[in-house]
Amino acid sequence: MTEEGKLEFPRVWEYKVIAVAEKGVREEIASILHKRGVDVTLEEGRDSRLGSYKSFQFRVYVQNRKQMRDLGNDLACCKKVKMVL
Repeated sequence: MTEEGKLEFPRVWEYKVIAVAEKGVREEIASILHKRGVDVTLEEGRDSRLGSYKSFQFRVYVQNRKQMRDLGNDLACCKKVKMVL
């Protein structure tokens, strides 16, 4: 970050995705990434206490803020995804 608090691009950005713990959710997220031309490994995080939700994280190199937002929005539009951080 610069002194003004603005992000500098290009940069590596980490996404965290919280989704319902259903069969095929990992593949659905991977499909969204593939359509955007993102070739990364989805790392599984922790499950929720009751096992209803699962978290995933990945890092990707983004060229600009628009690319960063578009990918986040695409993930958020997935019905199985509850939150993108």
